[in-house]
Amino acid sequence: MVADITAHPKRGVGRPSDYTPELGEIVCETISAGGTLEEAAKAAGIGTSTIQKWAARHTQFRTDLAQARVEWAEAKVDKCTKLAEEEPRMIRSEDGSARVDPGWVQHITSQLNWIKWVASKRDSARYGDKSEVKVSGTIEHRHTLTEDRRKLLMERRRLALDVTPGHGAEVVQNLLPSGEEGAE
Repeated sequence: MVADITAHPKRGVGRPSDYTPELGEIVCETISAGGTLEEAAKAAGIGTSTIQKWAARHTQFRTDLAQARVEWAEAKVDKCTKLAEEEPRMIRSEDGSARVDPGWVQHITSQLNWIKWVASKRDSARYGDKSEVKVSGTIEHRHTLTEDRRKLLMERRRLALDVTPGHGAEVVQNLLPSGEEGAE
């Protein structure tokens, strides 16, 4: 199912690297068929850095390349569905009983995890992890004072408001909780 990845018949690998829609199509077809960037570059007879340069310089190619990656991800997700629905490979024990082959389970799990990871990178909007946290409700904080503490704070407030010239240090000392000394 992978596009033919042999070098473009009219070109060798390397220069010239002028973009043409035909070469762009070869790259995109190879990618959408499941090919890697290296395979797509080889199929078009160019280097991988050229593909990246073309994507930076040519809007349509960049759009087509992104679409090819989305198509690749969709094809791989379809493959995941087929793998998940596949009948498990069974092995027979010496006593004749059948059980699921643990090596097969590990292989299928590995394939599924790899496809999920790559699909999330190629089409993160559709297959990437989504974290959404919704918080609702209210938070209530109540602070209660004992009557003694309330009276102390009220007295300190009154003293702070009653500052008269020449009594500043004495008032500040009275505002500090007992046992604390003012900064001198």
